[in-house]
Amino acid sequence: MQSQREAIVRLSGEKKELAEEAHKACLASEKKEKEYVDRIDKLELLVKQKVSECEANEKLLAEKTSECAASDGLVGEISADCRWLLSRALADRIVNSPELATYMYELGQAGYNSGRKYGYSEGKAAAVNKE
Repeated sequence: MQSQREAIVRLSGEKKELAEEAHKACLASEKKEKEYVDRIDKLELLVKQKVSECEANEKLLAEKTSECAASDGLVGEISADCRWLLSRALADRIVNSPELATYMYELGQAGYNSGRKYGYSEGKAAAVNKE
């Protein structure tokens, strides 16, 4: 009986040691689980922030793209306007040049003289034939 009591006492001591070890292991695993959960929460928050940043960047990119398209349209219009103004200014300069006026006067005089010299009908025929 004494040996059985000693075995019971020894076994209950081992049982207490095992229970303490199991309790420590359980606490350690709970602590690790809590750390992992906290880490997962931080990562999920970081992912949400990055997603919102990406969405904001996409919106900004879309706005800049539309601004560039509008600018391209304006550049085309302004370029066409500039070409028109340049051609208009060049035409005005040519039309208002004294050299052109002198040349036109001389040409008119030559036609008048040619019509008088060779007759009106010959001068008219030259004008029709663009000579």
